[in-house]
Amino acid sequence: MKNNKACLRRQGFTPVLIIIIVLAVLAVGGIAYYAGKSSTNISVITNFEECVKAGNGVMESFPRKCRTANGELFVEVIENPVPQNTQENNYQPPTI
Repeated sequence: MKNNKACLRRQGFTPVLIIIIVLAVLAVGGIAYYAGKSSTNISVITNFEECVKAGNGVMESFPRKCRTANGELFVEVIENPVPQNTQENNYQPPTI
């Protein structure tokens, strides 16, 4: 029996077993951490401002748009929109 244990140690069985156990513990810990993190950070986004505060991407359009990770789209509400028919918008070069 002593010869078998000595043979296994010489072949590196004990370090391999320790490495496997450590990797298994790390894997279980990582899965538990990820599962706990994803379930606690879920927040309901109901408007453009909340979408921006949550760190989602904002599209540079007029009005601006924000898309959540699950694909919901929120459009910024503009209180005082710029008038569309101003003299600046209707500029025509002088005729010669």
